[in-house]
Amino acid sequence: MGVYDSTVLIHIYHDETLLGQATGFYFNKNNRKFVVTNKHVVKLSRKSGVFIRNIEQANKLVFFAKCSITGEKLPIEVNLYLNGKKTWLSIDDRDGYDIDVALIPLTQETMEKKSFMIFFTRTIATFFTETSPNKNEVHHFGRLVALGFPVEFYDEKNYLPIARSVTMASKYDVDFDGKPCFLADGIMFEGMSGSPIIDTAHTLYQKSGGGNPESVNLFGIFSSNSIYGDKYLHLNIIWRAELLNVIADYQVDV
Repeated sequence: MGVYDSTVLIHIYHDETLLGQATGFYFNKNNRKFVVTNKHVVKLSRKSGVFIRNIEQANKLVFFAKCSITGEKLPIEVNLYLNGKKTWLSIDDRDGYDIDVALIPLTQETMEKKSFMIFFTRTIATFFTETSPNKNEVHHFGRLVALGFPVEFYDEKNYLPIARSVTMASKYDVDFDGKPCFLADGIMFEGMSGSPIIDTAHTLYQKSGGGNPESVNLFGIFSSNSIYGDKYLHLNIIWRAELLNVIADYQVDV
């Protein structure tokens, strides 16, 4: 399934109380493996894009990986805090704005023991690694796709996320409003916070003659809808994918 196996349903917990639901995806940086989502997911703030049931302090996530044997979804538990310190990685606010991206390491320290063993021996996972499309080669009005779990709706039989089309709504090679993000036009629902934003093939069919289909590039991470006054504009904030490398490298260096 390729890119469809990159994206996971996330449940947000305080101990055993389910607080809400969101989306995440796999990312690999120099063999360091992460689940990526939004900072407001792990902090559980009331930002658009999280399907919230209760409001408490989140202290763990459960994401669902696909079993390599049966294809069923397997719960994988990850701690958000250990010994009073957060396990997830992020960048502090810069120039008065919040970079709404969090990387959750998939390690023996952060993961429940059984979850660690199951994830690395019995699941199917496609990890994004490349995160920097050439800005000069991107069409300003190009089409993109968001993979996610809107209000926890998905293909339950095959455990596959839903793909929603969005289009570029701001000039891609210019940081929107001076922030490392761009806008995408499309309808996004609660539960899709943390969705990967990827490009699509230009034709309906894959290449004939046994060739590979057009490669999939990670462009960013869906964060929230833009609101002007009391109006939802369906203009979505997409944090640039290259931030994943910055966050991972920054945390190693400090």
